[in-house]
Amino acid sequence: MIGECHSGAGFGGLTRYLLHGKKDNPNPERVLWTSTRELALEDPQQAAILMRMTAAQGRTQEPVEHISISIPPHEHLSREQWEQVADNTLRDLGLDGHQVLIVAHRDTAHDHIHLVVNRVHPETYRAWNRWQDQTRLMASLRVQERDLGLQPTPYVPNPDRLPNSLLRLYERTGEPPLLDYARNAARPVFQEARSWNELHERLAEKGLYLERKGQGLVVTDDHRHVKASSVDRAASLRALEQRLGPYEERRSLLREVDIDLQGDRLPELIVQLLPYHRARSEADAAAESRQKTAHELRVAGDSIRSTIQRAFRDPATATERYFAQLDRTGRPQLLPAEMGDLKGTVLRAGRTYLPVGSEGAEAYEAAARSLPYYGAAYLQAREDLARAEDRLGGTRRNLEQLTQRFESQIAEYQQIEERRGSLHERVMSLRPRDQIAVARAHGRDALETAARRAPETAIRTSEHRQRWMANPSRGLSRALDRRVRRARVPARTRGQEPADWMREALRLGLHPLHAIQALTRGGLPLADAARAYTMTRAALRNPVKTSVLLAAKAIGLPALPMRLAAKAWHFARTVDRVLSR
Repeated sequence: MIGECHSGAGFGGLTRYLLHGKKDNPNPERVLWTSTRELALEDPQQAAILMRMTAAQGRTQEPVEHISISIPPHEHLSREQWEQVADNTLRDLGLDGHQVLIVAHRDTAHDHIHLVVNRVHPETYRAWNRWQDQTRLMASLRVQERDLGLQPTPYVPNPDRLPNSLLRLYERTGEPPLLDYARNAARPVFQEARSWNELHERLAEKGLYLERKGQGLVVTDDHRHVKASSVDRAASLRALEQRLGPYEERRSLLREVDIDLQGDRLPELIVQLLPYHRARSEADAAAESRQKTAHELRVAGDSIRSTIQRAFRDPATATERYFAQLDRTGRPQLLPAEMGDLKGTVLRAGRTYLPVGSEGAEAYEAAARSLPYYGAAYLQAREDLARAEDRLGGTRRNLEQLTQRFESQIAEYQQIEERRGSLHERVMSLRPRDQIAVARAHGRDALETAARRAPETAIRTSEHRQRWMANPSRGLSRALDRRVRRARVPARTRGQEPADWMREALRLGLHPLHAIQALTRGGLPLADAARAYTMTRAALRNPVKTSVLLAAKAIGLPALPMRLAAKAWHFARTVDRVLSR
């Protein structure tokens, strides 16, 4: 006999599935028979309702215990024998006296039954303790299969199945277990690595680190750790030493990075070049301001053209006359008759116009009201652009003068930067605890500078985690689905804004981390999913910091690597904007 047990929150959904099958593939014929215990009724649907009402008197949020029991394909039991197995199992688990629905199925090669048990006792309203439920279940079934003369069936646990304790912790806190990510990211590395150095470095690329602990190995991300043998059976210390030789620690980069950060004149040069860097910042700001005003001028011009297109029969001539008027007089007002004939029927007597019909009224409204408004915006944008160009020219001349003045210091600064090219990548390759040591010794700027200079390395770990969260293991995905269903959160519809879905999910009681993970699994980038949460919280003092911390928790990543990745993302976007000018 083989038994499996799981806990849950809803009686109705499980009962419907056992009776009718999946929604997209119903199969009610698979039900062989049903039975109940402590319910005084036999109707399965009514049984589910009664168990839900009883569970409401207790305090547990997971009142459902789902137990399945199966026997080998060549073995068969009568209904009386199956019911005796169910009663013995309930007695051995301490569930006698609890409300139970029994459903027997015949949709597979082996006979099996399902027990839907209400953990809340109908008289005391206390919840049954499910500690070691799987172990206790198998112990009961071992005795029963011997008494029934059945062939002993060895219970082989699924090595990829996440422990129930980790799944319950995930459902309660929202932080995904490290074990699931480690299995996803580290298993191929353990199987393919040909040396200890290769193993350490490939794990580090994914934000994981191998350490000796006691008589074995652990995999850690400097936030949590799991046994290496639980990640992969071939990852035990004995198995790896047989394949790779005696264990070797990963070469620490902290000391050489610390020496490189202390051994140059970069801080002194930065102080000397403050006027130069300030001038560069002013020139960049001026260039950005000039680009913005040029865009506003183009928008105003396009608005003028579209308005004339709606108002005049000959828009090309009217456009030419109007822009000539703006250039000549600098005034946005011009009589429609001076520009051409309006569309529709518009009667005119001197400076008085009387539109007739909707087409004429629309044309006159555009020419007499909208056009002067856009014309004024065009003139203002043109003046702003002239000032922005003057400012840009001044800042560039100042920058050229400072470049000549600090020519030698700039050359030395650039040489140091070239020599430090690999240093930034090495800083970003440090494990989180070593990065904290760097920040304490050299300041947080050392880490932020490295993140900006080596953005690909800085975001590498977070990208691995995000890809994993978009496609987690089956057990983790089902746990997330349970939390979403339990909160009765509807699926996000096509075109629905993430912030609107997030607001509804939080209102229904879904944990923020579960909501972010659901959006990420649905294809939304992690940063956008976390930003959707901050958009629903107007009172946040620092929404950017909150977004970063939530994103880190949602993928189980230590906060520091996520903050550095956010710096790298922001810097990369800034560079893209500058290069696109």
